[in-house]
Amino acid sequence: MTGYLLDSHIFVWLKRQSWRIKPAVLKTIAEGSSLHLSVASIWELYIKLRTGKDPGFGDVLLEGPSAILSRMADSGVTLLPITVEHVAHTARLPLHHRDPFDRMLIAQAQIERLTLVTHDDTFDRYARLTVLRV
Repeated sequence: MTGYLLDSHIFVWLKRQSWRIKPAVLKTIAEGSSLHLSVASIWELYIKLRTGKDPGFGDVLLEGPSAILSRMADSGVTLLPITVEHVAHTARLPLHHRDPFDRMLIAQAQIERLTLVTHDDTFDRYARLTVLRV
């Protein structure tokens, strides 16, 4: 079985707009051994909300951290912390993608040997990264 790291928009879609995710992908991740959401993704969601780009999850974000953690637990998603090893690895990645949040997800997925679930095709440029596209 495989572990999955959810991109921020994938987590929001799972909670709010699952119709945007192919049924086969929903089935695949449901059968996975573990689902993870990075602290970086939560950070990114809060920044988007603050800058007026509500990712469709603003009501939950405004409720506070316990609400987010509760929604994660409801879906069997565990929080993936950011380690110094993850941070150092981002500096060694090729600059195919300059978004710091996405670079962190790439590093975490590579180090933790997780499949990254995303809609973003930019991740396809990275070696040693398994991507499940929705």
